[in-house]
Amino acid sequence: MRVLTATQYSAEIKAAADKAAADKLVADKAAADKAAADKAAADKAAADAKAAADAKAASTKKLITITCVKGKVSKKITALKPVCPSGYKKK
Repeated sequence: MRVLTATQYSAEIKAAADKAAADKLVADKAAADKAAADKAAADKAAADAKAAADAKAASTKKLITITCVKGKVSKKITALKPVCPSGYKKK
């Protein structure tokens, strides 16, 4: 058994407290990093799901082509809801 002076004892107590505080900081940082990684993964999964839903929705919409005539000039208009330009009539 060793004998410590009051100064040595308080230094050892302080060192132990500092080590405990440092260990807590490392654990907190690791937990924060894990939470950030989990959130990023969840955000990426949600974005992928939204992109897939948008692609499916876009593929189910059908484009319609109409022909519009003005005199001898004709124009083909392709859209979801096509409308002839002013002065043109639908053929």
